[in-house]
Amino acid sequence: MRVLRLNSGFKVNKIIIISHLRDGDAKSCLRLYEDLETLNKVKNGLDVEYINVEGVGDFLFNLEEIFKRCKWLFLRPVIHIECHGDKVKGLDFCDGYLSWNYLGCRIREINYVSGNNLVVSMATCYGVNAYAAPLRHDRICPAWYLVAPDRRVKAGDLLSFYLRFYSELAVSKNMETVDDVVREHGVAKSIYSSRFIVMTLARYLHKQCRGKGKAARVEDIVTLSKWINADMRISSIRRNRAMAKDFFGLDERVFVNVTRRFLLNEERAGCTWNELKDFLG
Repeated sequence: MRVLRLNSGFKVNKIIIISHLRDGDAKSCLRLYEDLETLNKVKNGLDVEYINVEGVGDFLFNLEEIFKRCKWLFLRPVIHIECHGDKVKGLDFCDGYLSWNYLGCRIREINYVSGNNLVVSMATCYGVNAYAAPLRHDRICPAWYLVAPDRRVKAGDLLSFYLRFYSELAVSKNMETVDDVVREHGVAKSIYSSRFIVMTLARYLHKQCRGKGKAARVEDIVTLSKWINADMRISSIRRNRAMAKDFFGLDERVFVNVTRRFLLNEERAGCTWNELKDFLG
């Protein structure tokens, strides 16, 4: 069984907890903040900052401040969001909702000025939608790494998970190891942008640029050229077919173009073109 190992690296220098909870909600974010401060002192973890927001406007204001700090002060944060979430409407604040798409667009802006180093963790039901809603393969990913639930979860389950998640991050400082914790625990889903785009590209190349998939695309081009010029000579048809075969083959330019758009540069893919080609066999 072929294995493609990714090593894309990342740089973060602070954890920022943004919390919006109602009266009567378990203040698990404060417990997380206290434990992360201890981790910082005992295990040389990351500095921690805690922000309590009053509503939608206050939340967006703080995201804008984080954006400015990333752009001008070289902040490279892990943003931890603790808030209620609705599957369709988005983040649920006391004064209204913030759509998943709008939230995703805002964190994508932060990720861009952070050089695709943004890590987002969410103690929010359906929080994974913040990545999925604004996703476009022709633009930079919403975050380099996002971890969040894809369903309703209990606050206690999320607290125990994130305590383990951040403890592993402080000790190993290796996102591959940290991601193993996510898969083992099961309370949240992770989206690792390097892995996501490389595996998506691998599936595309395997299905569309080889075998029957490639042959069908080549014949579509040849048929189109015949329709455009019904009097085309056999030699011209053969030449067009050869050009189409070359065009739809395994091409490094596809890898470079896709990874530069989605990850800012191909080095962040965590593997080289030759490694991906060897993986495809």
